[in-house]
Amino acid sequence: RTFTGIVVKETSTELVLATGPQQFQHLLRSEIEEMQPGSVSLMPQGIDKILNPQEIADLIAFLKQGPR
Repeated sequence: RTFTGIVVKETSTELVLATGPQQFQHLLRSEIEEMQPGSVSLMPQGIDKILNPQEIADLIAFLKQGPR
C-alpha cells in the first residue's frame, strides 16, 4: 500500500502522517518498506500572484512555526 501525507510525528517505532484535515495515518516503522519525499508542493500553483507581499510574509511566518 502507498500513503501520501505530511509527517507530523516520528518515533523509533512509528510514523504518523497527516493525510487530510483531521485525518491521520499511523504506520509502524517495521512495516515501512520505502519512504520518498514528494515532488509536488502542497501550495497551490500561482499563490504568489494571488497574495500581496504582506500576506506572503505572513504565510511564511506561519509556516516557519511548524506543526501545532
